[in-house]
Amino acid sequence: MEPELRKRLVDSIDYLRKMGFFEDYSNLSSEEILEKIFSGEINYSSLWYLEWGIRPRGAFLRKYAAEQREEYMKKSDAEIDCELAPFDTKRFFIESSEIEARDGHSPS
Repeated sequence: MEPELRKRLVDSIDYLRKMGFFEDYSNLSSEEILEKIFSGEINYSSLWYLEWGIRPRGAFLRKYAAEQREEYMKKSDAEIDCELAPFDTKRFFIESSEIEARDGHSPS
């Protein structure tokens, strides 16, 4: 994988780690975590993926990022973070959808 693209992925893992992601891998560098994601050692797929012989999600990420480099490099940091965060199965993002009523009051 091209170094510039790899750096974006490693930087994203660094960022996620500062938020408490990948704590189970605190003995590894972010580069090593990325390699374990690519190899399938760190994976978030359901067990049926393994039963059906489908490649781990990290293998698809590696292939897609390399093949679609131009598009992938245009992604925002947040988009890349959201692709890597699910690999830590003990943490997750919650999207808050604040809704405000037309009169300015939040619905109850």
